[in-house]
Amino acid sequence: KVLVINDNVHDQELLKSYLDSVGCVTAYMSSNREVVEKIHADRYDLCLIDASEGYEIVKSVRALGLTQLPIIVLIAEDMLKEQYRYLEAGMNELIVKPIQINELKQKLNQWIMKF
Repeated sequence: KVLVINDNVHDQELLKSYLDSVGCVTAYMSSNREVVEKIHADRYDLCLIDASEGYEIVKSVRALGLTQLPIIVLIAEDMLKEQYRYLEAGMNELIVKPIQINELKQKLNQWIMKF
């Protein structure tokens, strides 16, 4: 089960299409308010989080002790200088946008799936 946290409709549609095609059960959220509570209450195998919303979410998730939950941050190229900040907060991986399906597949394969 994959939780996608992203308020960009285009990115959500792209991710939904791909994740559905490989059989992932997914949940989508665009609001930061409920995200940490939802992550804590539900069981997810992986989180894909847009960088524009993600830093505080990553920190909060790790503060809950959810250290085994893989977190992949989706980051725009112009935000790459922020990658160390996300690493320090506890992300596992990042994917530079625009999202390349082959890279997403490789990351999913690495963390939760075997294709």
